[in-house]
Amino acid sequence: MSSNNIWRIILAAWIHDPAEKAIILMRGKSHEAGTVSALQQQIFGKSGIPVDLKKLVKQADHWASAADRPQFGASGRQSWAQVRFDKEPELVHPLSGERIENIHRFNIDVDQIEAVSQAHFSHLVHTEGQAENKANDQVDFRSSALAFWRFGPEPPAPELGELWTQMPADTRIPDHSIWAHLDLSSAFASAFSGDENVGKGGRPALLQMAFGPVQDFIAQARTTSDLWAGSHLLSRIAWEGMRVVCEKLGPQSILFPQLRRVPQVDLWLLEQGLNPELFDDVSWKKSGSDANPLFAAALPNKFLALVPESMADELAQTVKQAVADWVLAQGQATIDALFDKTEMAETVDSEDGQDIVVAQLQQQLAGFPEVHWTAVPWQNEEQGRETLAAFYPDGCKDPGFFGSEAWKMLPKEKMELVDGMTLFKPNEGTLYPVNYDLAERSLAAAKTVRTFPQLQQHGYRCSLCGEREWLTHDRELLSHYPNKGDKLKNSLWSIVGKKQPSWARKGEHLCGLCAIKRIWPSRFAEEVGQATGREAHRFVVSTHTMALVSSLDRWRQQNARNVLPIAWQSQLDGVETVALPAGLISKLRGEDEAVSKVVRKLPALLQHYQDRDDLEEYKDRGDSSEQLGRAVRELFGHKPESYYALILMDGDSMGAWLSDGDSKGINYGDAFHSKVQAGLDNRKGNNQRLRDYLQTPKAVSPARHIAISSALNSFALEIVPYVVESMFKGKLLYAGGDDVLAMVSVDDLLPCLTLLRYAYSGIEPSKEVWRWVNSTGVQGEKNEKIKIANGHIYLKSKLYRMMGRDASASVGAIIAHHQAPLGKVLTELRAAESRAKNSGRDTFSLSILRRSGGRSDFSGKWQLNHPSDEVNFESSPMGLLLRSREALSDEKLSRRAAYILQEWLRQMPQQPNSEMLKKTMEFQFERQGGDAQLGRELAQHGERLCYEGVIKREDLKQYLSEQLGVAEFLAREGRG
Repeated sequence: MSSNNIWRIILAAWIHDPAEKAIILMRGKSHEAGTVSALQQQIFGKSGIPVDLKKLVKQADHWASAADRPQFGASGRQSWAQVRFDKEPELVHPLSGERIENIHRFNIDVDQIEAVSQAHFSHLVHTEGQAENKANDQVDFRSSALAFWRFGPEPPAPELGELWTQMPADTRIPDHSIWAHLDLSSAFASAFSGDENVGKGGRPALLQMAFGPVQDFIAQARTTSDLWAGSHLLSRIAWEGMRVVCEKLGPQSILFPQLRRVPQVDLWLLEQGLNPELFDDVSWKKSGSDANPLFAAALPNKFLALVPESMADELAQTVKQAVADWVLAQGQATIDALFDKTEMAETVDSEDGQDIVVAQLQQQLAGFPEVHWTAVPWQNEEQGRETLAAFYPDGCKDPGFFGSEAWKMLPKEKMELVDGMTLFKPNEGTLYPVNYDLAERSLAAAKTVRTFPQLQQHGYRCSLCGEREWLTHDRELLSHYPNKGDKLKNSLWSIVGKKQPSWARKGEHLCGLCAIKRIWPSRFAEEVGQATGREAHRFVVSTHTMALVSSLDRWRQQNARNVLPIAWQSQLDGVETVALPAGLISKLRGEDEAVSKVVRKLPALLQHYQDRDDLEEYKDRGDSSEQLGRAVRELFGHKPESYYALILMDGDSMGAWLSDGDSKGINYGDAFHSKVQAGLDNRKGNNQRLRDYLQTPKAVSPARHIAISSALNSFALEIVPYVVESMFKGKLLYAGGDDVLAMVSVDDLLPCLTLLRYAYSGIEPSKEVWRWVNSTGVQGEKNEKIKIANGHIYLKSKLYRMMGRDASASVGAIIAHHQAPLGKVLTELRAAESRAKNSGRDTFSLSILRRSGGRSDFSGKWQLNHPSDEVNFESSPMGLLLRSREALSDEKLSRRAAYILQEWLRQMPQQPNSEMLKKTMEFQFERQGGDAQLGRELAQHGERLCYEGVIKREDLKQYLSEQLGVAEFLAREGRG
């Protein structure tokens, strides 16, 4: 089929239902008149959608509806089963069943709503001459379909509010949006269009592809910039693969991840010729800093697409070649940048120099990235049973979805469920869970078959990965160790290190892949600058600076500040301003210029003197880092902070959320609007089939996958950057869906961890939580810019759906000295996250790596949804850790209390008596000047964890000792 015909079908399917359907139903007009009719005539002519497309659109609509929700009808007499959404607006969270009621009342009539909607979509229709400003009114089906997909869900009028973005497809089952339905309908339509005979329609297939390696590639890092670059490159590689599918079949064909509002996809849409004015209000066009969402690694390393079966294999091979070509192109651009920076292109013979580097690069990039894929032709019931059986134990009669309660509840023919409510006979769209299960299992099988091409490397290895030779214009240089002598003073990397230190530290020599990673921040910043029309910068906050910001911020807030001696103040003019966390920069606005100067430049001055002390020529100078250190201690009134923190957060059981409807998600009864739900509850009586139906877990569906992906996108692109960088003194290194890596100041670590966890699930924080989160520390005061409740977050006038109260996340955190090797710190960070996962999930695990070589560890459950009313945040592991830190920070309580209690705990019996434990904790806290109540609660908390089976009784002493040790370390004013 021609490309133009595919886009005609996509657009026809996308406008088969009006976006405002939920608002106009039951208000005197058919939803198929009004906006739908007007748009169909505007796009396809007076006759509307051509006859040859209508059959495909109808089939796509039916399959999409069956895949996403139970198909039932009710007679007009059943008012309990009908919902006037303009009067009773309600959204149901598709993963948790949480409800947002009365979210928005509509005081505009049907004609006005239709007029607003029609004007909105008419503005999105593109003509073939529009891009070149030519007089050609012929509809550009491709550009129009892309514009409808991207900007259709954007609110067209203030009166419609953010509810427009969440408008339900079915007011009776408001757990998925009209946009999800239109996306899926057009995806099925394009998948059916694979047959040359449009009226006949082809078969769809699920294409799933994964790119790697992931963890090893990201972990090979020496700087925080390397960490960001590794994750961002993988995200970009994934997009370059998805781009192939989007250009052939449209972005709606990508079922997971959801691509709408992803900045990198917006850039592509601009390249496709969409009206640039449509992008005037997007956030990524308004920032030149790395706060720009284009810098976020927002896409996962795999995707799931709905494609025509006839195109699946060809698409997969095209994707595989496209990502390999893209990486090779980045490698060539990297080499060009290196030679330009060193000016070696003018001095080195091309044949014997740059060509040698290019040959090395091509050899090293062979087989990168790893690409695994599977294509599953859509299976009917008979085919699905037979194919799935191969992945399940012998003798399994009902493999996978066929053994689920959801399948057993589906009627084989049309049947009445209750009081005029009829369940329709399911079509093949209902078998989405079967086909998704097959795609997942066959991809996992494909990953077990790997070919590793032999890579012969003869010289010394890359300083970063230690796997491949470092790039050189002269192969004889490879026989010399990079850090020894001056034999490599004229090597490519030695010259780069002098010309551009951020690309190569002293002695570093990098391979092709690591060179791409190291230089990617500079190259991508140029790309962002071209896209936004303004100079863009990637600011790298060093671990040294992040450690210092705690002391700098406390000093800034003092009413009677000490001042830096004039001799040192004058030297601040000789150093550059350092990159600071955005949260601290915002606090400096309106601050005294002298204070701002110290905060912005003191870290650079300290680093300058530490570096200078290593040079022989400065040995006998009177000024030294030691003297500056004394001046800084006098300035702060204590040792400057020398520790920083890293956070690694990962959503729990993501595989189960995507594939297991029985263990994760909601029941069919939970998805109904409250009015319909009440009507069904009143009628279920002795109707066992209805009772069973309402309690049956909802099957896995495309809408569920879209909901998960949209939640993860919103979390990564909007919520995490705001929490880490605006509410706290932190720097986001990467956020790809449920994966977050961030660096924060030590004093902000615990409250930042806490708010991220609440935000991930959209659970409303209590007043006590806000007390710890707010920098003011005022009891009960909330941050008015962000509101979290009912599985959603309202931020900056926009509504974002999160993962819901039933979803959890595990977090590892490390506190380390700023001079500790980053590789070691990252290894410990991943170990901390693994401990959290292995402790039953929904856990945080914190490790302190002391410079002296000692360490402290503590792990605790989040307990955000504890079934007991006696357990609130203040009595949870994190709440008690925060309270202990606060108590030990108080001058009234000696920090010796922690050491004394740790010693007493060591001397107690292996399984101490409950009363003995409480009395001991009370006594020591009170004796050292603190609150006996806190000591008692710590003991009671430990007892409760033993009772609940969270920890073993013989581990109780160690648990309490670790908690006290971590709290004491965090309570210190300076940790030099």
